[in-house]
Amino acid sequence: SKARCFSALLSEYFGLWNVVDWTSILVGCITIFYYFRARMLCGLVNQILPEMIDASLNPPGRAEYHAIALKFFLATEDLMLATKGSTVLLCLYPLIIMLRLFKSFQAQPRLAIVTATLKTAAPDLGHFFIVFFCVFFCFLVNAILSFGQDMENFSSIDRAMNTVFLAMFGDWDWTAMREIGGLKSGFWFWMFMLVMVLVLLNMLLAIIMDVYTEVRGSIGGDKETLWHQSYMVVRRWWQTQRGERVRLSHIRRCLLAHEGIDD
Repeated sequence: SKARCFSALLSEYFGLWNVVDWTSILVGCITIFYYFRARMLCGLVNQILPEMIDASLNPPGRAEYHAIALKFFLATEDLMLATKGSTVLLCLYPLIIMLRLFKSFQAQPRLAIVTATLKTAAPDLGHFFIVFFCVFFCFLVNAILSFGQDMENFSSIDRAMNTVFLAMFGDWDWTAMREIGGLKSGFWFWMFMLVMVLVLLNMLLAIIMDVYTEVRGSIGGDKETLWHQSYMVVRRWWQTQRGERVRLSHIRRCLLAHEGIDD
């Protein structure tokens, strides 16, 4: 019984899309908290600032000046941290809203194709990215060892990762690589393009497109489009306003009243 209760609680309140909803609420509340905290700290800094200016123009004793400066800079540091936290959360929030949009898209069969495709392809994509990141890491290490001592873009792991990632999409500095050694650079570059771009990236597209074709065929061609649904909503509203159509809620209330059931 406890297991069934726990399973029902987990599925009803902690499913994937419910977690997205809870996360959006939590991040929204924390963002509001950081915003008002930043406003309060800004007011505190503005209160201390005249005292700090006066102490700078008319220096008091060393200990008193140190206390005023310490109070001002601590308040300024708290303000910067609160502002930074608020900014980070504001940057994160649109991504959460994007996930909630995917949840909303499930209400329309044709919009739900993208979500269904990603969900169906998830196991294949998971195994693919294991292979992808292993190969990518090998090329990354090879690039650091080959070009790291001579090129700033390959001098550290984070810089090399960004440079190698951009190279997959056609952004590379061949002139600087060739100056290090034409043969070495050419070998790495050709191997990277053949394996990462021509093989693995095309395999990624093939996995997604294959699942997309399967999902697209499963919904059939008779599903309503978004434009037709929008037209029907406007049409029903217009007919209701003109008295040519009865609302479903009114029909439901009449049926419940006929059966003697309270709404």
